[in-house]
Amino acid sequence: IEPIFDGTTTDDNTPTFSGTAEANTTIIIYDNGIEIGRAPVDGDGNWTFTPAPALTEGPHSFSTEVMDKAGNRSPESTPIGFIVDTSAVVISIEQATDNVGPIQEPPLSSG
Repeated sequence: IEPIFDGTTTDDNTPTFSGTAEANTTIIIYDNGIEIGRAPVDGDGNWTFTPAPALTEGPHSFSTEVMDKAGNRSPESTPIGFIVDTSAVVISIEQATDNVGPIQEPPLSSG
């Protein structure tokens, strides 16, 4: 699992986010300013969140708030912006060379 940093691209449309906060609170997760889920913080202060349904292709901006049991909310966190791109990578060989010398054979190809 590779971490997602601000300004990066990922091919994972269901990345797992995690962090720490005050124990027994709730993390509210936003994507582009819209709430997409909530994650409970356990007694040790840990939380995880995996978006469902999967994220769409394109740019995303995740931010969070912490909400305590009384409903008080923290200021929204600084967003982390990233791009989801699940398109397949296309690789092609344009030219092949060898170190045999003047003997020339057709390059290998696959069909």
